[in-house]
Amino acid sequence: CGVVVDAHRSPARVPPAAYSQAFMAAVHRVVLETPGSALEPFYPSAGGAVDFARVGPAFLEVVSRHQERICELLKRPVQLNDVGRCRALLGGFLLVAAQTGLPLRILEPGASAGLNLLWDHYRYEVDGATWGDSSSPVRFVGGFVEGRPPLHLRAEVAERRGCDLRPVDARSS
Repeated sequence: CGVVVDAHRSPARVPPAAYSQAFMAAVHRVVLETPGSALEPFYPSAGGAVDFARVGPAFLEVVSRHQERICELLKRPVQLNDVGRCRALLGGFLLVAAQTGLPLRILEPGASAGLNLLWDHYRYEVDGATWGDSSSPVRFVGGFVEGRPPLHLRAEVAERRGCDLRPVDARSS
């Protein structure tokens, strides 16, 4: 697949816009599968700590040593289970609910594991204002460059459905 030599070109099954995320996810998977790898000390999910100043050589070593496994992982369909998108959706959902006065029906094509369908179960905190479940382990603090969502508004979800050609069970590896 030419990961080291030609990392900017997407394998056929990975959309170009998602290639860098898929590549980094594959490297992360290798770190989790390979205890003691040179990158382990830099990944919090493996017990390490982020250190951008020192990670470069370890990253190159792991990519070079595990090129075959990374290429194998890049052949899998891309599933971008990123709850961070909920931060961007929140304001729109709150405005629609306020303007219509109706409960929301959340319908998501390409839902993957369905994590964005649960946007109202997460906690959002911006400039001292909050919205959402205060006991949620998923918390979004800040993250808005200009303005903030209308956290004083309320929304009710009456229905949520997602579909995906290749759904993922978020509890699986």
